Amino acid sequence: MDVDVIVAGSGPSGATAATVLAQNGVNVLLVDKAQFPRTKVCGDGLPPLALELLNEIGVKDKLLETEPNEITKVKIVSPKNRSVTLNIKLKNKFYIIPRLTMDKVLHDHAIESGARFVQARVKAPILKNGVVVGLSVVENGEEKQYYAKLVIAADGNSSKIASALRQDIQQQHHQIISLRGYLKGYDIPDEMNEGYLLPELVPGYLWVFPTGDGRINIGLGMRWDKYSEKKTNLKKILERFLKRPEIKARLSQNWELGEMMGATMNLASQENIRRAYNGALLVGDAGAWIAPLTGGGIYNAIFSGKTAAEVATEAITKNDTSLHVLRHYETRCLDHMWREIRLTYNIQRLIARHPFLIEASLKLVNKKLLNLLRLYEDVDF
Repeated sequence: MDVDVIVAGSGPSGATAATVLAQNGVNVLLVDKAQFPRTKVCGDGLPPLALELLNEIGVKDKLLETEPNEITKVKIVSPKNRSVTLNIKLKNKFYIIPRLTMDKVLHDHAIESGARFVQARVKAPILKNGVVVGLSVVENGEEKQYYAKLVIAADGNSSKIASALRQDIQQQHHQIISLRGYLKGYDIPDEMNEGYLLPELVPGYLWVFPTGDGRINIGLGMRWDKYSEKKTNLKKILERFLKRPEIKARLSQNWELGEMMGATMNLASQENIRRAYNGALLVGDAGAWIAPLTGGGIYNAIFSGKTAAEVATEAITKNDTSLHVLRHYETRCLDHMWREIRLTYNIQRLIARHPFLIEASLKLVNKKLLNLLRLYEDVDF
């Protein structure tokens, strides 16, 4: 099968890219090894700016029909148990929506927009004279080849396409390791997110995000170099957290913790990472677009997928998929995101080197700072 564009991976970045391409009249094939719905390691947060982008591609209302949990309060707890609670008011609301639900909606929307879908596992990119011209996949146990003018890699942090193309090595201090599960029987208001800056995780943190259906998305993440240095265990850190007297008192007698999953992710903060190649673009986690301070990836994933699709549309229309044209994708993404990436990375580095600053910084958390970090639009204390 020959198509204009193959999108490998149907998570938020891939589904967004496939949707935009299909809406622009591009012949696009979407490939993913999973059958949807499927879950992913994530905090399940859908930030306001990401919702704005999804509104542009016509899927916002479909997501809201799933009745996601709206968050209006955020509690941050320091290593020494100092806490601050923020009441947030947003033009576009902040929701918690499990990836099991959200990714299915985005995946279905891409297909409804005109993308063709094949359930298959990506084996490797097909290269001809150094140019990516398609994908080798395993479909129903049989190896097949699909050819295209352009391939968009959205196949996650362990991307087969990225690993075949990237010569740059992701440094450990630009990586994070995380663990996520779902907790039942924890006393927390549905509208409240909690974040715990545990000493053993700094500059990482532990999150407690209610999904609104009686479950809590609970997880923790830390920088890979700190994880290796401390030789720690994320599951044990989580277990110790749940045994803390003030946390244990909030657990019901029959509380349950399950669906544990772990992942390693590449941060966007490492400079000179290539995301455009001859015949291929890397988006989402495959393109190392994870936010360096919060570890969030949804907004950057959606933005990178949308931008890659726009550049791909231009390239297909002009019949010019040369690297010179495809590099516009990198330029547009970095022009839009790099200032924030560097700012938040520098804050993360400062916290890592001087953890004691966390206590003082909580006193300085204010509307201006949160707006600068593009986290919230209107905050009361």
